Amino acid sequence: MGEISLGRWVEVTATTPAQMFGLFPKKGLIAPGSDADIVIYDPNGTHTISAATHHMNVDYSAYEGMEVKGRATTVLSRGTVIVENDTYVGVAGAGKFLSAGSMDACDDDGQGHVNGLRISRPDNAPASDVVKLAQRAEEAGFTHFWTFDSAVLWQEPFVIYSQILSSTSRIKVGPMVTNPQTRDWSVTASLFATLNDMFGNRTVCGIGRGDSAVRYTGGSPSSLAVLGECMASSENWPKAVRH
Repeated sequence: MGEISLGRWVEVTATTPAQMFGLFPKKGLIAPGSDADIVIYDPNGTHTISAATHHMNVDYSAYEGMEVKGRATTVLSRGTVIVENDTYVGVAGAGKFLSAGSMDACDDDGQGHVNGLRISRPDNAPASDVVKLAQRAEEAGFTHFWTFDSAVLWQEPFVIYSQILSSTSRIKVGPMVTNPQTRDWSVTASLFATLNDMFGNRTVCGIGRGDSAVRYTGGSPSSLAVLGECMASSENWPKAVRH
């Protein structure tokens, strides 16, 4: 009950994300001409999640201390082993930047079932294209449309949200994610309240510490205490935002 097939698991974790970001078939596929990005996975292994043992540049984990079943034993990047027995054995600087591809249409299986919103965009995607994509998403039956909230990665999202809400009737919009450093949470609450007042309760909000956006400009992400204070204050935000 609740389990999926191995094929579906690969589709959800590898193939579909590569398609969403316009990197398929270079990524998301094991085939001649594709990058040999491979994870050797032990479904019976167990491990405890911790920021101290993860190979990442983030000093916390939302799942700290949780014991889970299933673990990656070996990781290959473009055919080269970079993680072996919980140890990073790769070479610094070996990674390559891949620019996202173009926006793709929603995919339908011919029986009226939408398989996924396959959206990927270059960093300079015109805002008007994003609005059109949101319209197409609503027409295809999607209920939510998320974007970045980062001056480093993207354009100003709340301006675009107003255009999306103005040109659609049902779909909800919001950032995934904003943070207390980039925007004071009183300003964030005011932005959402204004949009909800103009277009009805059609906004949602994801909040994080601001790791990538803030670190890139030389700042430090919010502490968990500040993030907690921000989230607690959201109890006074418009009801639809908290959902």
